[in-house]
Amino acid sequence: MIKLSKHIAMHIAKEISELIHQHVNVMDHLGYIVASTDEERIGNFHEGAQVIIHEKLNCLIIEEDDDYRGAKKGINLPIVVEDEIIGVIGITGDREQVEIYGQIIKKMTEILVVEAQRKQIKEENEKIRSRYLEEWLFDGNVAYDKAFIDRGEAIGIDIIIPRRILIMTPLLDSEKGHGAKDQIFLNHLEKKMKSWVEEERQGNLFLRSRNKLIGFVVTRSDEEMVNFAKALENWIKTTYEVRLAIGIDKIQGDWTSMYLAYTCAKKALGAAKLDSQNPIKLYEEMTVELFTGEIPKVLKEEYINKVFKGISDSEVKEMLELVEMLINCNGSITLASERLFMHKNTLQYKLNRIFEKTGHNPRDLKDIPTLYMANVFFRQIKK
Repeated sequence: MIKLSKHIAMHIAKEISELIHQHVNVMDHLGYIVASTDEERIGNFHEGAQVIIHEKLNCLIIEEDDDYRGAKKGINLPIVVEDEIIGVIGITGDREQVEIYGQIIKKMTEILVVEAQRKQIKEENEKIRSRYLEEWLFDGNVAYDKAFIDRGEAIGIDIIIPRRILIMTPLLDSEKGHGAKDQIFLNHLEKKMKSWVEEERQGNLFLRSRNKLIGFVVTRSDEEMVNFAKALENWIKTTYEVRLAIGIDKIQGDWTSMYLAYTCAKKALGAAKLDSQNPIKLYEEMTVELFTGEIPKVLKEEYINKVFKGISDSEVKEMLELVEMLINCNGSITLASERLFMHKNTLQYKLNRIFEKTGHNPRDLKDIPTLYMANVFFRQIKK
């Protein structure tokens, strides 16, 4: 027997009440009021509803309050789903006011119940699917046996198909993306990206884990992975004016290597979030980022304080942005000044000031590694 949940019942009561401007009650299969626009009645026993259920009546009109215990005057009708009465819908009011709504409201309620049940089943199936994908991706000790393959097939997932992993996260303003507006946006973005990823090629899968959006895409080359990521990032940027940071795994073995693929993509994502010029990172492109994540925060802070002794965080940030741009432009003052919309002389002056204040020259090859590491550490600490 389908059970009428309190959440669904309350949704129905409010929807219908707003339509007909009368109090609406929903009773469960035992005759108790589980939802009502008259909140004081919730939880009360409704004898009229019990009569409808036991005697399988098509309708019960109550002329006066308390003709039946716990009931008020109005019309009451069974909610029938799959030829079974799962509850009762009641409209409070004088007979001439409410009788005209009878069969219309009954049919509307049954449609709403079926739709709500389908939605609930879909959500439950999605949770089962997500838990399975999380187990496959996050559990390094999962048993890769026939039983695990069969579980996937039962929910429509063929895990034998070779796939690669990319992890995406929108670069939002709120800290860690945990603001209420950010979460609403993430929920919306999840639905859009899920459709985009899964429709791109048969066999692609999608999973959201907290604020990470994970694509399981049918195996392709690094170049094709980057093109896929760029197309997705461009679509999001154009549609929502939000940038994505994307980390891409390295080419692995078969379906039993997904935990390692996720680990690599996660490291690449960490590097992508720190690179304002290139928010799409392949694991194979990573260099110092491979080990800097393992260095304790206290040591990173000590290193930065040593390089930029006595300089405020805001000034350090400004200095390192110039250093990063210069490195990205292969040391070209002309190109860096153009990208910074800054006169060459101004940029040279600022670079000279960095040398004067830190003793490290951004234009001297022997000082570049020191400043580069400081930039990596600063971004990791202040991200």
